[in-house]
Amino acid sequence: MKEGNYKGLPNIGATCYINSFIQTLFMTPEFRDGIFAWTYNSKIHPKPQDSILYQLQKLFAKLYLKSSDVSVKDLVKSFQWQD
Repeated sequence: MKEGNYKGLPNIGATCYINSFIQTLFMTPEFRDGIFAWTYNSKIHPKPQDSILYQLQKLFAKLYLKSSDVSVKDLVKSFQWQD
């Protein structure tokens, strides 16, 4: 991965702890490559919006491509935490 010009993750309300953890995982090449190597299969995995790995892969792709719409919102939703 090319050095510099990294994207941050916006805080969507008390997500700073998970944002820093996600950024650490993203900057770990072995973990990032493993996430990118994973393949979604609708026959054995939950729906995309409920799949933590699918949402993490999507978020990593946005970080990698330096997308302007990087957010942890969909990933946090996939955890299905209750308010």
